[in-house]
Amino acid sequence: MRDFFRSNGRAPVEFRVPKSNPQVRDRVNLMNAKLRPASGSIQLFVHERCKELIKDFEQVAYKEDSNQVDKERDRSRTHLSDALGYLVWHECRPMQPIGYRPYRLL
Repeated sequence: MRDFFRSNGRAPVEFRVPKSNPQVRDRVNLMNAKLRPASGSIQLFVHERCKELIKDFEQVAYKEDSNQVDKERDRSRTHLSDALGYLVWHECRPMQPIGYRPYRLL
């Protein structure tokens, strides 16, 4: 992708690629908190024309008795909600507090 954008003289593109992906449960919890938090102050709205994304939110579920998202139930699901989840995680993830920690780092 970098080569494509460099060679075609397109507008500058900034790649922000994390060293690792978040845990699925953390990413899903953050998405749920943005869509419908306990406080009631919704922070993420999905336009009604985003029908496939809305279907993802309505139909994607965890496998029974598991922390794994059921991707086999409908293979056309999870792609859009996963992509949005990674973007939201990158832009809105909870940051670790700086300073004293009750455990050793090393």
